[in-house]
Amino acid sequence: MTITADIFKEGHDELAAVVRWRQMTPRETEPREEQMRFLGNDAWEANLPLTGNGLYAFTVEAWPDSFGTWVHELERKVEVGRDVSSELLEGATLLDAAAARVKAGGGRILEGPREVAGGRWIVRGTDPQGAMFGLEGKRRKAVGYFESAPNPSGARGRRWHW
Repeated sequence: MTITADIFKEGHDELAAVVRWRQMTPRETEPREEQMRFLGNDAWEANLPLTGNGLYAFTVEAWPDSFGTWVHELERKVEVGRDVSSELLEGATLLDAAAARVKAGGGRILEGPREVAGGRWIVRGTDPQGAMFGLEGKRRKAVGYFESAPNPSGARGRRWHW
């Protein structure tokens, strides 16, 4: 069975979506999940491998894909030769946040974060079910802060400090 949905949000973030489903009758099955594919113009689809007649329940779930958005923006800037140093710092922040979510969700960090060749950092871990994964990125070396300060015209302005 093919499930389609129009999925959109304000802004330019990449999206990710799944269909969560299970059979209700004649026998109840464990919930399953199928990744949805973007078709263009807000349309998404997933094919569910239904095995028989019966009543099925499904839910479409979508969310902003922070990592996908970061990769897309990084690729665009690299392609045209722009400096991507701030994007690499953003990637490090995503890496740190992912490691924190692993721990908060019952997973374990097996190694890292630790520095490897080229100033890159890695994290290896397991999810709550024991599946292994790895994350890699460039870690932020300096701490930045944001302040509101007067500029020469006397108006209040904002700037980043590193």
